Amino acid sequence: METINTYSTDELITCGLDSAIAQQIVAERQQRGEYKSLIDVKQRTGLPFNTYRHIA
Repeated sequence: METINTYSTDELITCGLDSAIAQQIVAERQQRGEYKSLIDVKQRTGLPFNTYRHIA
């Protein structure tokens, strides 16, 4: 979880995420704080679990 809570948009893209998804993850984190789990990421962003396989 450290990766998703600390990486910038560019770093998430380098991990293999689409730029729009990376931007959404970072924007939500900045607005509401760190993610607690991958389930928390899914609930807060609405993105599918397979999206996070590069950073999980």
